[in-house]
Amino acid sequence: MATQITSLLVNRPIKVISPQGAKTITPKKQVVAQTQTTARDLAKQDEAATRNGTAIGHSTDESEGASQQRNALVMPAPTTPQKLQLGAAKPANRQGVGSQTHGAQKSIAQIPASVKLPGYKQTGQAPAGRAIPLALIAERFVAACGALGFKVTGCDPKQAITGPRVHRLYFTLKSGERIDKLQKALPDIEREVGRSGLLIQAMPNSHAIALDCPNDKPDSVALTRGLKLIEQLNLGSDALPIPVGVSPEGRDVIVDLSDGPHMLIAGTTGAGKTSFIHGLLMALIQSHPDAKTLRLFLASSKLEDFSCFASLPHLEGGKCYSDPAEIIAKFEEYARRDFHDREALLVAAGCANGEEYNRGRNRTLPPMVPLVICIDEFADLADELDDQQSRKAFYKAVRKLAQAGRSKLIFLIIGTQRPSADLIPANLRDLLNARVALRCNSADASRMILNTSGAEKLLPKGDLLFQMNTQMHRLQGYFMPLEQIGRSLKRYIKSSEGR
Repeated sequence: MATQITSLLVNRPIKVISPQGAKTITPKKQVVAQTQTTARDLAKQDEAATRNGTAIGHSTDESEGASQQRNALVMPAPTTPQKLQLGAAKPANRQGVGSQTHGAQKSIAQIPASVKLPGYKQTGQAPAGRAIPLALIAERFVAACGALGFKVTGCDPKQAITGPRVHRLYFTLKSGERIDKLQKALPDIEREVGRSGLLIQAMPNSHAIALDCPNDKPDSVALTRGLKLIEQLNLGSDALPIPVGVSPEGRDVIVDLSDGPHMLIAGTTGAGKTSFIHGLLMALIQSHPDAKTLRLFLASSKLEDFSCFASLPHLEGGKCYSDPAEIIAKFEEYARRDFHDREALLVAAGCANGEEYNRGRNRTLPPMVPLVICIDEFADLADELDDQQSRKAFYKAVRKLAQAGRSKLIFLIIGTQRPSADLIPANLRDLLNARVALRCNSADASRMILNTSGAEKLLPKGDLLFQMNTQMHRLQGYFMPLEQIGRSLKRYIKSSEGR
């Protein structure tokens, strides 16, 4: 799907920018790209909502949906990197993160820290240790950096943004100073500040650097928020939208799998990897309720984690696979039969890829149905293969699907707790160009996923770094309890049987 969207959404039609030009679409609940929205404007809207009994995060589904639309960011296709920049919004003199697409700047981060964003649920579990005022953290951070030879400007706590899991401050370094050296000095800076878990990252297309500090009152973000937003965006039948998470500025990040990215998801026990995969499966099913429009291959060494998905009509073979030998056989079948059949369709229609084929095919040709291959606990499955020959066959089959599957609408999602070089080789990792890193055990594990450290400093339960097109964003992943997922899927399966 070629459509690319980067927007702050409100309750009007949305402008969509694509290689074919601009057009306007109207979702079920109307949304629009709004430019230059200021913190003052949003505060006035929330104040008015409170007077009317519809404060953000407290009221009816309609007001919550409108708030979600206003705070949404949809990731662009891999060929057009998303641009985030720090700067003052006009007319208000507030600092925030901006977005620029096709030359038109759109403000996407003017949420004041006092605003309660929708879809958050306070966990009430503060990080271990004494709570330190944010102003004192900022003061100590600047002083510690200065003592170590780094000249920091900015870091104004009045400009800080409070997200579901972190407070975010913005600062700049003196010209010529290197951010990687500052990152290496973070353990010493944390000691001086008296707060662990600090994380810094450069903001894309900006001189600014973000300093993230754990929130004393962490929140979770409901998966229903992301699912409602996807439904309202009405991206079309060809889209494969995946809800990734919410930024500290309150932006919902959605990536369309049909735009090309195979995905690697990694994180240690308790980091939220399986919950993240549950969320993307729920989104795919919601956007493709008819099993004739989506094929889903699901594999894991822990079948109990996906037992509620076992009865889905979308599933290949009618089950979740756990036997590596069976998985290899299925992959070889895909590489032989599906590749051949789909290539024949493309040749017959004179098309270069499945998207072009589905758009232009005549009624005598069958549709090309997307096939999403989702493998959780990938390293465990590979580890079960004792002999070198079987393991080699396993990696070869997976790599072939990743190399040649994209143009044939075959997409790969790999999850693992152990992103080691021997279990996920570099020639496979390089083909997985969308990376989701949740909390890892070590900086080495983080580098295996992102080619940089940082994931070892993340918080448990959904705190993640999302990397695509060399740009990286810290997000809080969406969450839905497994019991609620089970109930939703039972209702869906019951309704689909009645069709």
